[in-house]
Amino acid sequence: MAPTEFQKTQDEDSRLAVFPAFHKVAGRTVLVVGHGDEAAAKVRLLGETSADILVVGENPEPVLFDAIRKTGARHVKRGFHACDVTDAVLVFAATGDAAEDRAIVETARIAGIPANAVDRPDL
Repeated sequence: MAPTEFQKTQDEDSRLAVFPAFHKVAGRTVLVVGHGDEAAAKVRLLGETSADILVVGENPEPVLFDAIRKTGARHVKRGFHACDVTDAVLVFAATGDAAEDRAIVETARIAGIPANAVDRPDL
């Protein structure tokens, strides 16, 4: 018998712990904070949208600098400041430093902005 839409088709362990969501980003600022591969991957992905991409990071590695150039992202060459989230509709923390990523995510969430720390499911 085929399962109906109301029957469970998988056990609890295989269910998603997070729910993927879509956000309207056209013409709106999406903030990426970082300097290396993780930040570059987010910038490249965001480059497939019509978002206004803002990258904050003191010393972008060549891979990130290339992604910034190819996507037309704006870059601010300095460390993260809380005011960076002000106009953002999404924030990605991709510094590679757990404490810094946590601080960025917490700052965004306090401001009511959805945030994600790359490769840190606990955040």
